Amino acid sequence: AVTPLIAALNSYIGDDAIWPLCEIGRPAVRPLMSLLEHKVPYFRSKAALALGRIGDGRAVEPLIKALKDTENCVRQAAARALRDFHDPRAVLPLIGLLQDPYGQVCIEAASALGESGDQRAIEPIKQLIEAQSPYRRSAAARALGKLGSVEAIDILRGLLNDEYLGVQSE
Repeated sequence: AVTPLIAALNSYIGDDAIWPLCEIGRPAVRPLMSLLEHKVPYFRSKAALALGRIGDGRAVEPLIKALKDTENCVRQAAARALRDFHDPRAVLPLIGLLQDPYGQVCIEAASALGESGDQRAIEPIKQLIEAQSPYRRSAAARALGKLGSVEAIDILRGLLNDEYLGVQSE
């Protein structure tokens, strides 16, 4: 079933093929990894998301490589896919995306770093608190909270007055 599903994924009706491939799991990993090289960014991003859902460790390195893709949607999907792996190899490449000009890429990277539990991410995420974008600040606050750093408590407390977060401290 993998071959016809990969063929379907390699078309614009491919969204319907992603979830069956995820259910198939390991046998779909290699074909999905090769799809990360497709010329169409849409297919690369869908392959990244499917690999994240499957969660097979063989996909970590190709997903890290996809973090350098020239297309925003692919970098965003790769960061989202790496979120559930908790693989230390992804931490430094994800930290590099915290300054990505495309906000959604940065937000997905911050979320993945928060889920990683890796303390190396705290300082770079703390720098994101200074971002002008309220969405980036909010992502940084959530990531710091997930990392559970004691020093992050003061930063999170300071964000209580952030208008975007909609909370006013007393």
